Amino acid sequence: IKGKIMWLIPKLKKNLSKIQVKTPRAVCAIRGTSFTIIVSSDTSDIGLFEGAMDITAGGKEAALTPGKEALVAPDSGVTVNDRFSKLMQAEERRYFKLKKYADDLRKKMAAREGYIDGFLGEQDKKLKAREQRMNERLKKFDKK
Repeated sequence: IKGKIMWLIPKLKKNLSKIQVKTPRAVCAIRGTSFTIIVSSDTSDIGLFEGAMDITAGGKEAALTPGKEALVAPDSGVTVNDRFSKLMQAEERRYFKLKKYADDLRKKMAAREGYIDGFLGEQDKKLKAREQRMNERLKKFDKK
């Protein structure tokens, strides 16, 4: 198995859920985290951009903080580097672009939701006013 994946996971409410990502070499416990995992046939390379993560491999556990990278290789456990490799620096740049795109999209969706709520509110007012006029006409008709 080999490949690469980037995760942007928002912080979840307490006791709501526990997320873990398992690779052939490690298990990553996720907590409001943005990270990339690159898996090759014999290693897992994990770069953390935001949040916190615990990595377990070979019976050993290591905490990963933002800006650090962990390498998990056979029979060596977890090695945490204080800086990103060139490959992970490229992933970090890609992450910031993706995060900006996602944030812009969230803002647009919030604005659209506000527009839709406003539009529906106006339509509701118009419908209630029409209903009131109809009821007044019916009352006049009933009096005759």
